[in-house]
Amino acid sequence: MKQLKLGTAVLLAVGDNARGGFWRWALSFVTLIASFFAFGVLLHLAVSILFPTGSFSVSLAEELGQERASSLTMTSLTFLVLTALIPSLALALRVLGLKISDIVTPRTRPNWYLSAITALMVFAIVGGISLFSMWTRSQPGDITFDPLSGIALLYIPILIVLIVFQASAEELVFRGYLIQLVGRWTKSWWLITLVTGSVFFSLHLQSPIFDAIGWLAYLNYILLSVLFTLLALITGRLEYSIGAHIGWNWSLLIVDYKPPSAPDLYFGAGAFLYTGPIGPHFIDAIFIFLQTLVVFLVCLLVHYRYFEPFRTSE
Repeated sequence: MKQLKLGTAVLLAVGDNARGGFWRWALSFVTLIASFFAFGVLLHLAVSILFPTGSFSVSLAEELGQERASSLTMTSLTFLVLTALIPSLALALRVLGLKISDIVTPRTRPNWYLSAITALMVFAIVGGISLFSMWTRSQPGDITFDPLSGIALLYIPILIVLIVFQASAEELVFRGYLIQLVGRWTKSWWLITLVTGSVFFSLHLQSPIFDAIGWLAYLNYILLSVLFTLLALITGRLEYSIGAHIGWNWSLLIVDYKPPSAPDLYFGAGAFLYTGPIGPHFIDAIFIFLQTLVVFLVCLLVHYRYFEPFRTSE
């Protein structure tokens, strides 16, 4: 508890250097929202102009089938649009006289090595537990091994890079900017966790996973929002939540789902595809809780045991 309060105070210290009060923060928030929509539209238009339906799309459909090609393209486009949060946040912070690096590590320069090693570890943990969970509930024929091949292999490095920027963007906004915004009115770690977690959770409610598995999806997103927020508040820096989010999303390249009752869950990227029935089962809740707990403990282990040797001098 003491470390949680101390880390929260460290993370919120950046607000002491921000300019102005309520109205400047309000202007900053409006700038963030407006510029995100503007950048998002521009990115979408740029992709439509630069990559119209043509030989590449036709080759992708021939290689994977029209359904998987469409899902993979939509997944990539969604991640691409979300990267627009980064320049939008940069503009919003400029209103406050701050830089993105200020909200990552208020008292020193960001150490991206921590994010990289965290991402790789979380990718292995979540991917491994997801595979094990899928096999424990599957029946013969429910799982197929169908990795990307041919021209579709180009999507692997594309998605790896896009997820780095997409996950980083979400963490910079939710665990960076939003924590600073809420921290202007309260220094209470549990109130900050509640508010930022609620916003993160509510903005994911449109995901088809909620219709597919009901209460289990609610549990999943609640645990994720608490995990990422607590990692930021306890350590007083964002590299761990950024790395954990990246690694978690990278697991989409390992496991994918296409159940008969919820085909919209299909991302088109995973090497292992589960096509059996899906639902809110208690055993899945155990695996979700286990994933979250292991990731949380591993991140804290890295921070407390191995952070000092790689620490960037202030």
